[in-house]
Amino acid sequence: MEMLIPDLKVIGPSKWLKEYNFWALYLGLSLAMSFLWMGIAKNFYKYNHNFMSILGISLFPLLGWTIGLFIVYAMFRFIYSGKERGYLVQLLLFSIFYWLLLIAAETIGYHFFDIKNLAAASYSGIPICDCLHTPAWMKVAYFSMGPLFFFMCFFINSYYSKTRSLV
Repeated sequence: MEMLIPDLKVIGPSKWLKEYNFWALYLGLSLAMSFLWMGIAKNFYKYNHNFMSILGISLFPLLGWTIGLFIVYAMFRFIYSGKERGYLVQLLLFSIFYWLLLIAAETIGYHFFDIKNLAAASYSGIPICDCLHTPAWMKVAYFSMGPLFFFMCFFINSYYSKTRSLV
């Protein structure tokens, strides 16, 4: 638990506030991407369980995408911290990390928690894990959202680190 609370004496309040602002921005970005996605695909989300919805948007996939994108990025940054590699290497490593966690989460949700998307039940899933029962365009979107999120976070980080301060 100590690692999660920054030591302000070591990094200084200004640096901590700047890092906090970046994380808040990343969380806001993941929420914006999730709202955009749910605006496009909300009719393809009807589950065998009753999940709360607001204005016709199911909160389960909305919050799942928001938290999932943010947490996967945070985990990757924590694991990858201190390693100097180029953008393309980072993007490739993040993509593989994201894809593995996406497939694992979808498989666990489908097979162990019995969460079935009835609106897309007629579509075939990924053969190895029998998950992601969605149209092909949704599968492409699922696998693209993580790398797209990484690209946007990388751009935000690069832009603000070199030109401006979030503090």
